[in-house]
Amino acid sequence: MNIYSKKNFVPNFLRIENFLYIFPIILISIYYSIYKFHAQSAVDGGLILSNIVDYPDNFLNVTGALKDSYTFLHQFTLLFLKLNFSVDIISAILMSIILFFYTFGIYLICLGISKSKTFSLLISLVFFLTRENFGDVDYPVMYFNEHTYGMFSLAIFGMIVGFISNKNYKLLGLFSIILLASHIIIGIWVLFVLLITLIFVSKINKDYSFKIIAKGALIGIPFLIISLLFFYLNINGPENYNINDYDLYMSIWDHHRNIKTIHYKYIFKTFLLIAILTYFYFKVRTKNNSIMYFFLLFSCLGSLLIYLAYKFFPSIFPDFIIRGMPTRLLLLHSVIGYPIMITVVLYYVNYKTNFVKIISSKINKFYFSIFLTLITVAIMLKNYDKVPSKLSIIKNNFSYISGNREKIFWNKIKNTNTDGYFVTGEQSSGPLLRYGLKPYLLNTLYFNHIPGAPYTVKDTRFIIENVYGVSFENPPKKYLSAVLDSWYKELFEERSKSDWIKLSNEFNISGIIVPSSWKLNIEKKITSKKFTVYFLKDYR
Repeated sequence: MNIYSKKNFVPNFLRIENFLYIFPIILISIYYSIYKFHAQSAVDGGLILSNIVDYPDNFLNVTGALKDSYTFLHQFTLLFLKLNFSVDIISAILMSIILFFYTFGIYLICLGISKSKTFSLLISLVFFLTRENFGDVDYPVMYFNEHTYGMFSLAIFGMIVGFISNKNYKLLGLFSIILLASHIIIGIWVLFVLLITLIFVSKINKDYSFKIIAKGALIGIPFLIISLLFFYLNINGPENYNINDYDLYMSIWDHHRNIKTIHYKYIFKTFLLIAILTYFYFKVRTKNNSIMYFFLLFSCLGSLLIYLAYKFFPSIFPDFIIRGMPTRLLLLHSVIGYPIMITVVLYYVNYKTNFVKIISSKINKFYFSIFLTLITVAIMLKNYDKVPSKLSIIKNNFSYISGNREKIFWNKIKNTNTDGYFVTGEQSSGPLLRYGLKPYLLNTLYFNHIPGAPYTVKDTRFIIENVYGVSFENPPKKYLSAVLDSWYKELFEERSKSDWIKLSNEFNISGIIVPSSWKLNIEKKITSKKFTVYFLKDYR
């Protein structure tokens, strides 16, 4: 039975028999957003767009990356920041949404195939808790991570396939626009595949789903237009960039686009998925739900063709395609692949044996859903002792660091009257921006934003070479898009006070944050168990 009304646009969650199946998914999503909490990188864009973190205009490598790379997720976090939500609460909301979309997407897909809410709930919970998937390609599958953009787009894709599976075409249209607004590369690909699918299916039989999908998309388009207008009003970066520096970054520093490995196991699983779906479509449920079959077929084969072409003939791709990381498209079916295969196989077994009807006659579905909810609660309570500490972190607007001294540490930085940048390391850039509310000069943990905003490569190179003392042309390790602490520790400790003051004047540096085990030749400092900040503002 479909959980959606055929006439209504909004799913009818209020009916008790439907809500009982969805409630465990909501519960487990909220719980894991706390238990596996990570402050989300999308909040960084909101902090800068809102001017809560006031960035100097000496360098554009950070503001350019966050302002000139389009995603409505920055605007989403900006709205909540304006409503005085904390960084941690916003991050927890984002994580809850992402985890819900991951799990509910699987539920919808399985429901559309099996027509069994109980089975679909069981499969969705099993795959969420085990997180079994096809694996990574040139971009990883992530569930509990700070990288909002990749997680959100992958989770939305599962929802889109779920809506196709249940033939809820208005929500399919709406969520396709939401995907476009959140991740423009993935969004364009999904809309392209969907358009090709609808054209192809319309040639086979009369199908009026295009009009319904268009109605759903029209609901989201005004939101997309407003979002894009806001984005264009905030662009401030130049169009020109240093081609030599950019080429150096792409050939030496970039990680995802320089992976030479061909993921044969993933390719095999993809072909297996296609084979199972093809047999199911033509032999079991004869030509039922053509849109779902051909959408997945075209998405899998199209992304695989692009993946193999990039691996063997990368020179045929223009730069604007390479910048979009085309091989990541093959990842889209990683999370939903196994649930689809298992559901189809079990449906076929039931088709031959009718075992579900036999089992269902002996099980009260209402009590079984209650049982699954209790199982979900029991799994979560297994780690109940860690929940209070996570709740405390969110309550106090603080993540990554659980001790009171660390909270005092970042608050002291926040309350310091500085107007320049802070030099940070691998683990201090995020907390400085999100809790200290101060601008970092470079996020050394990752600066893979450069393909999206190529002009930022000039400032990035200048900072890496002159502040961190690392050669841009010959880094200690290639293909990281990061500057590791160990690469510059000795240099930082050897620099004299006058050297730091000179750098402070040249780069507008107010302070340096390093691990507390490091000892710099500067007196004015605040120390915690994990970090020490050395201030330079009095010496300028």
